[in-house]
Amino acid sequence: MKKATVRIFEALSHRTRLRCVELLGKRERTVDELSRKLKIVDSAVHHHLHVLRDAGLLHPTELHGRTGHYKLDKAALRAALDDLAPYCAPDESDASGEAAG
Repeated sequence: MKKATVRIFEALSHRTRLRCVELLGKRERTVDELSRKLKIVDSAVHHHLHVLRDAGLLHPTELHGRTGHYKLDKAALRAALDDLAPYCAPDESDASGEAAG
């Protein structure tokens, strides 16, 4: 499996970061917006965004003073999901109706 895919799934292994991805998948947001939606302090949001950025899932899009906007890199997320697609295909035992186990 690709290192980028592993980094992405490691980043997504935290509930708050999954929620960030959910919120950012709808539109760009600021740290303040995420902090209010997630009900956590700005420093915690910054930490989670840093992890997501390091995994290649986020990009800052613009800066207005000290307020940054963040955008989800949907192509990077799709690439990680596509890397798992071969493992989701039915195998022969699924097609024959045999129970796994």
